[in-house]
Amino acid sequence: MPLRQTTGFVESLLRLAGLDWAVPDYSTLCRRQRTLNVALPYHGGTGPLNLLIDSTGIKAEGEGESNARKHGGPKRRIWRKIHIGIDEETLEVRAVEVTTSNVGDAPMLPELMNQIPPDQNIGSVTADGAYDTRKCHDAIASRGAHAVIPPRKNAKPWKPTSAGAVARNEAINASRYLGRAQWRRWSGYHRRSRVETKMHCVKLMGQRLMARDFDRLVAEIQVRIAVLNRYTALGIPVTEAVGQVRPGKGKPRQSVDLCNKAPPKRIQTDKLIKRNAGDARKIKAAKKKGRPALLDADIDRAAQETRYFLDMAEIQQQFWAHWESTGKPDFKKGVAQAFMGFTKRKYGQMKHGKR
Repeated sequence: MPLRQTTGFVESLLRLAGLDWAVPDYSTLCRRQRTLNVALPYHGGTGPLNLLIDSTGIKAEGEGESNARKHGGPKRRIWRKIHIGIDEETLEVRAVEVTTSNVGDAPMLPELMNQIPPDQNIGSVTADGAYDTRKCHDAIASRGAHAVIPPRKNAKPWKPTSAGAVARNEAINASRYLGRAQWRRWSGYHRRSRVETKMHCVKLMGQRLMARDFDRLVAEIQVRIAVLNRYTALGIPVTEAVGQVRPGKGKPRQSVDLCNKAPPKRIQTDKLIKRNAGDARKIKAAKKKGRPALLDADIDRAAQETRYFLDMAEIQQQFWAHWESTGKPDFKKGVAQAFMGFTKRKYGQMKHGKR
């Protein structure tokens, strides 16, 4: 809320409460905001702190995106970067830094970790590949924490001269052995999505900043995050997947806590269940006739490849008649590929007017 609106809002609240208190004017609030130091409230969780770190940009000056695209917008468009670290368990913001848009992400990780009290035990620090630098790994290792930072694709091992370099080399070896996708699942790197969700919550309190002076701008962001921590302390939603039962198929699937465990396997839709049931019937009927099964998906693919509205039932009869007349040969590339080739040849004959 802008300061002038805040002044009027507080005056109306005092008037409703029947209090004859003086409210500071706009100029006084501007002066005090420049030197305001906001302490972030937090409750903390149980056990070591698992820190999730990320950054985002927020507009400080200039027109909005729609106006800039329509009219060009002024050249003076200024962005500020917000760097935050949140507690994985409570989702409360534990550290925040505000910089200009030309400051990188990696140099701010040590600054964020310095805001955590020295007596606080840090279990792990999770961040994206932009933080894969020596200073970041050394800062994490100095606090006795485990770094969950994906190495770059062309990453080379460092000389093991520090604890951070040794930990990074182990991550490189594990990533090469397991693969990048499996390493992320094994290390719990996907938990970092929670800090991106928290960034979205920060921007819900305002897509742009009201202050112009940098010190006042920092205080404004700190106030927003302090209010957001108060909201988070009131409670956060817990999402769970409900078990579903396939029609006439076995026991219900167990529910899975999406916040703490791996997501459940994809639940089959009714259309997919019907298609699988039809394929099972086709396979059973084909076995009785002593020939391979040609599924509906193979027939549809052949029809799409020919790009012609052909009588696929008639082509199937001709295909099996040709197969029996040639002595029922084995399909080296599969029955689907054989049917595709036969259909294309049939389509070519029809195209040239041959029957």
